[in-house]
Amino acid sequence: GQDLGNLGLAHAALGDLGRAIGYFKQALAIAREAGDRRQEGNSLGNLGEACRLLGNARSATGYYEQALAIAREIGDRKMEGAALGNLGLTHTAQGDARRAIASYEQALAIWREIGDLMSLAMDSFNMALLHVRRGEPGRALSFAQQAADLFAGVGHAQYAQQTQQLLAQIRAALG
Repeated sequence: GQDLGNLGLAHAALGDLGRAIGYFKQALAIAREAGDRRQEGNSLGNLGEACRLLGNARSATGYYEQALAIAREIGDRKMEGAALGNLGLTHTAQGDARRAIASYEQALAIWREIGDLMSLAMDSFNMALLHVRRGEPGRALSFAQQAADLFAGVGHAQYAQQTQQLLAQIRAALG
């Protein structure tokens, strides 16, 4: 099952999401048959991501919610945080800011708890973007600043630069 999942990831990286989904579904079936809950959760997360990238937020949300349930069941905090952050993205795409914010807040708490600075930076950035799009630059500012500091701290120059651009946009909106 894991090999099929890896094939799916390779095809997803090449942009062949249809084929990737086929491999992810095969990996999911094998994981379920074997009773491997961790692999099942990973496969569901991969299916969610492929669907999200294809613009199918509703299907992606369903897969992410299943992955979240498994992550909580098996106590996998990293999988839980990833599912919550991804749910933030899909809720945003569906125009449900309330649920997106709730998902991001839970993800951010997990990233802080386990010390995953890159994921904390990514979801802080996504939360800042959400608040900017909602016309709430005051709320966006602290998330964007946190993201900028974290990206610089982990040495991710490209994301740090994008976040600095977002900060400039937010500061201009605040006057």
